[in-house]
Amino acid sequence: MAIKYLAGDRLIGTAAERAAMTTSTSNVTKTGWKILGRYDHENETPPTITAKDNLMLVIFTKRAGSGSTNILLKFNDDASGNYSWRTKNQSGSSTTMTDSEDQSNGIPIHSSGDEECFSVVHIRNKDGREKSIHSRTSASGGSGAGNEQTAGETWGKWDITSGQITKVTVHTTDSTNWQSGSETVILGMDDDEADSGSENALQKLIEVLGEGNNDVDTGTSWTAKKYMFVMFTADQTGAASDGGEFYFNGRETQSEWAYAREINGAGTGQYTSQNRCYASEANGGDQPTFITAWIHNTTREHGVIMNCSFAMGDNNQTPQRGKVDAKWANTSLITSFGFTRAGGERWDAGAELIVWGFD
Repeated sequence: MAIKYLAGDRLIGTAAERAAMTTSTSNVTKTGWKILGRYDHENETPPTITAKDNLMLVIFTKRAGSGSTNILLKFNDDASGNYSWRTKNQSGSSTTMTDSEDQSNGIPIHSSGDEECFSVVHIRNKDGREKSIHSRTSASGGSGAGNEQTAGETWGKWDITSGQITKVTVHTTDSTNWQSGSETVILGMDDDEADSGSENALQKLIEVLGEGNNDVDTGTSWTAKKYMFVMFTADQTGAASDGGEFYFNGRETQSEWAYAREINGAGTGQYTSQNRCYASEANGGDQPTFITAWIHNTTREHGVIMNCSFAMGDNNQTPQRGKVDAKWANTSLITSFGFTRAGGERWDAGAELIVWGFD
């Protein structure tokens, strides 16, 4: 059940209106993303899945041992030279672009597997076409918020046109094993996904409407999930140049954030031991902001998120673009989070925060 809240965990409207807003999951169509399979990298083998036109992989990896190695995707156990890719890896203030063709090991989604890495991968998986992929990876540079984050982005393809992907293997370029907790979840959806079978994987957990304050917070009257997708839309009010920031569990002064930030493609800035995480670029006046983020929520010391943010100017002004790869260096489970504006500035009334998730 998804219920709309105002800030402070207060329901909207009268009792009759609140009752009218609640819906049974049995009335929700089952045409969204479904979990096709999942496996623990340390103890299980990759499952064979039902072929779907669209695949999404949610991956957490922690490599045992030291050193650095690629994290790769292999499809249907193909070890021939059928993979090609282009990657963009960011470490510190440097950005490295690499590309390769006719590879047999697979498609790399990050170049340093000794860190804890959180990845989201999208794959177009149509029969009769080459299989295209895009991935984002946020990687911890080491324990604690004092270590810089690294970020990776990959565009690739598997040039097999016959059939569809029915097996995905996450592996490394050497014999090093994954540590406990490493996991891949495979979600899928056809273009004409039938309204049948298992429930949609991404269930709406909460929806919050802001009241014109500087914080829009979920509160704690809901249940967070292991994997969560967040969408936040708001207008930024006021002439001050303060952008949006993100926080977990009300911890705004604990110096527990580390993140890598790229604005309009102009290199990567590194921020360590921060009280909150950057979420959107500064704007003056009433200007709309749109933010999306994936969150990995376990008791490991990471609280890693992947974040894309867009802050757009009034009328025909050029939009601002931000990419953030971050971690929250705390082992507590996330039970609440919110977006705030620094300097006492406000989000306009009607700011909307929606969270979907699955375990």
